[in-house]
Amino acid sequence: MKRLTRQHLCSLQPSPDRKGLLHAPDPQLHVVQGESFCVETYDAGHRLILSKEDLTQPEGPMAGNPTTGPVYVENVHAGDVIAITIELLDVVGHTELETGVHSLLPEDVQTERFDFIEIQDGVANFPGGLRALMRPMFGTFGVIPMKLRPDPFTHGGNMDIPYVCQGSTIHLRCERDGGYFACGDGHALQGDGEINAGSLEVSLDGILRIEKSPYQELKAILIETDEQIITVGIQRDVRSSITEAVHAMSDLFARKQGVNLHEAYQFVSHVGDIRVGAIWPLWDSEDSVPIPFCLHLTRQDFDQSVG
Repeated sequence: MKRLTRQHLCSLQPSPDRKGLLHAPDPQLHVVQGESFCVETYDAGHRLILSKEDLTQPEGPMAGNPTTGPVYVENVHAGDVIAITIELLDVVGHTELETGVHSLLPEDVQTERFDFIEIQDGVANFPGGLRALMRPMFGTFGVIPMKLRPDPFTHGGNMDIPYVCQGSTIHLRCERDGGYFACGDGHALQGDGEINAGSLEVSLDGILRIEKSPYQELKAILIETDEQIITVGIQRDVRSSITEAVHAMSDLFARKQGVNLHEAYQFVSHVGDIRVGAIWPLWDSEDSVPIPFCLHLTRQDFDQSVG
């Protein structure tokens, strides 16, 4: 099986000769559609924390959600919707948990602290003897866009959606021939919203495969899990993001069930749940960082027999 090691980091720069365009680095791995491959990633600080002593390492030069890639997929063209399936996802090492700077506790009780979080046997060991089962996921996941734009956006990026995990298939539209896929920013565990503004940031080893999606008319990013169908809206404001997610689900459901768009909207807007990606930009960003909003439908509702 081909392997893309974590040393192959994806550095993006504006194109020097064409204003507004984004220069993509050369592909670091070529695969055919449906071919499984391994990918390794660093944690958000561009570090690999294998022991408590490794916390003394300074952050690497690409700290801030470094991604591994890009991956070039044969016979994929700009404008195609691709489907990336995460077959396996393993946490490598341990992590450090920072609280205080972004804490949502009242200011008079905030205390900045850094705690070593040991990860062992699928369990994250929190301070105070508390434990939680791991649910590893990619925080940053997508394709390299053609133009400079916010991150995250319709190409994916730093979405921080916990359903980008083992067993899920993520569908999104690529903007370059070959797809130019990249991923990183692993989390051992994260709930909806990434409330602490930083999660259990870890390095990951994964097995993925990429092929053309059966949903070529897709209006927004789609995540399929065993139990849920999820559309992801990422625009510059909350209403536009939610609108994108709802429209995409309504259109997808209409095509699936053979009903019109308005009938589909009436259904999905009543049985679906809106959930959110990272919410930290609401209070910790000078720039307007888009916040992903996700519309969830159960498989049972999505696949129901009409009539």
